[in-house]
Amino acid sequence: MILGLVAAASLAGCDVTGTATLRADDYVDLDLRAVVDGNELCYWQFGETVRTEERRLWRGSQRLCLLQGTVHKEELRRWGVSVSHLGERIEVSFNPLGVVTTSRFTAASVGIDDLAVTVEFPGQVQKSTGIVEGNTVRFTDVDQLAEPMGLSAVGLDHAGPSWALVGTGAAFGLGVLSTALLWAWRQRRHQLTAALPDLQPEHAAPAPAAPVGPPGGPTPGSLLPPDLASGTHAPPGGSGWERPGTAPPDAQGNAPPPVHAKWAPPAS
Repeated sequence: MILGLVAAASLAGCDVTGTATLRADDYVDLDLRAVVDGNELCYWQFGETVRTEERRLWRGSQRLCLLQGTVHKEELRRWGVSVSHLGERIEVSFNPLGVVTTSRFTAASVGIDDLAVTVEFPGQVQKSTGIVEGNTVRFTDVDQLAEPMGLSAVGLDHAGPSWALVGTGAAFGLGVLSTALLWAWRQRRHQLTAALPDLQPEHAAPAPAAPVGPPGGPTPGSLLPPDLASGTHAPPGGSGWERPGTAPPDAQGNAPPPVHAKWAPPAS
């Protein structure tokens, strides 16, 4: 990914190795080495936070360029490296040829002969044009620079699974837990119901006793007035049901004549 530092300098015969570590705070830790032709120079400069160094190799025929330190992602744009942080994902791409479809260019167009660069993400790598190994991507194929999308990778900015998967899993887990609790409650209720004794006739509660009124009083629930229901109005020998004004029969069983005065007002 950080190959833009070399490609932007149009170096010929360049070999790039090292590691670029992406951080969740949008900073990138660099530890890169580029071996270039001895007649070329190391053109990158990032200020005091990044150590740059040049060394002559093989009797001056080659030069070693070191780049070690931490830079903000925006500082890499001038070298053709794009680092985008959206939501929980970080996307890195280096496509110096602007290839989105099959290209007529070759990797030699950017002056890189060999590369072995590892990009580390804070979390799992989700997709890449390189070789994915957990939270790292290795780019070793120079020809990929001439393929669609160039060198690119997308990974999470945190350890563990994606928050979307966590939310889906949590919702599924709550559903399973709710179902299990409901099933357990129903089973417990069934067990308690089965443990209760059957309500057989011998176990049935006795019917409530009929209310008892005071001695000589009317039978509870009777529609008769108290004096009729108790029989206190009836004369001796009477049944209590004689018509008013009628005397009881004599000893021979003859009924006395009726007394009309009891049924009509006096003539006067």
